[in-house]
Amino acid sequence: MSKINAVRLINLNYNNNAIKISDETFHMNGESTLLSLRNGGGKSVLVQMMTAPFVHKRYRDAKDRPFESYFTTAKPTFILVEWVLDRGAGYVLTGMMVRRSQNMEEGQRENLDMVNLISEYREPCAMDIHHLPVVEKGNKELTLKSFAACRQLFESCKKDSSCQFFYYDMTNSAQSRQYFEKLMEYQINFREWESIIKKVNLEESGLSSLFADCRDERGLVEKWFLEAVEGKLNKEKNRMREFQSIMGKYAGQYKDNQSKIRRRDTIRLFKQEARKIQEKLSVYREGERKEKEQENLVAHFIAELERLQAVTKEEYEDILSRMEQVLAQIAHIEYEKLSGEIYRLEEQMRF
Repeated sequence: MSKINAVRLINLNYNNNAIKISDETFHMNGESTLLSLRNGGGKSVLVQMMTAPFVHKRYRDAKDRPFESYFTTAKPTFILVEWVLDRGAGYVLTGMMVRRSQNMEEGQRENLDMVNLISEYREPCAMDIHHLPVVEKGNKELTLKSFAACRQLFESCKKDSSCQFFYYDMTNSAQSRQYFEKLMEYQINFREWESIIKKVNLEESGLSSLFADCRDERGLVEKWFLEAVEGKLNKEKNRMREFQSIMGKYAGQYKDNQSKIRRRDTIRLFKQEARKIQEKLSVYREGERKEKEQENLVAHFIAELERLQAVTKEEYEDILSRMEQVLAQIAHIEYEKLSGEIYRLEEQMRF
């Protein structure tokens, strides 16, 4: 479930404009947070403002503090809440820009101009809760942009494909419905928040009465949350009893399946051991393949030696044959030479 990381209020006036929050950020870091303030310090106002972006119109009013009573000028007020998404998915900024309606026509249903926004991001960016460019920094002071300028900025950001930014005109019923449907995608359930704010708004000191018997998280969950959840689940039929029945069946089935679970664990262990054997077998096969390669190499080497030996033997025999022929030719030449000498000597003896 998404958790609140920070809350930022810009240009908020309350107690008949006697108290003003120019630009303040409350860091909750996605954890259970205690805000301790004196009586009249603004606890109920803070809760009313913080929950306003997640509930429908009729749930925004406190018993003696209508939501629209906080907005008396044309300057916009920003109520921004940043959530930490589950499983490290990043952050989502939800909020609203509100002002007193400037076109108060007779019979008009809405007295406020209201634009809600949603911005999703993983890292700090221009459209996160701290850098949302609705305040201009001057030399000496901060200047809040006009309602129209902010809306134009939202429109340009919505068209930018690099930003996960959306804004909705809450005076338009279709866009209002789309906004609350988009919140559900981030596990921000308006029904849960409406059940919470309903109890807070039962009386002026709603928070004090609410937590009178809830001094810790356990008391709050048992006395408040579980009752609300059970009430919602049991609207049509007793779903809690069905859930208990399902859990009982599951426990019985789990007990009956102990042998199967052990068998499953044995199979998993076998697969782990088999994986080790398979790895060793792969090493053995690789060694066997290399051994065969070496055997083939040696066999080719021996065959090549035998071929070279046969060739050498043939060449040797050919050389011997040629040597015999050369020796025979030398003997014949010697015979011819000696024969010539004999004929020459016989010729000399005749003369």
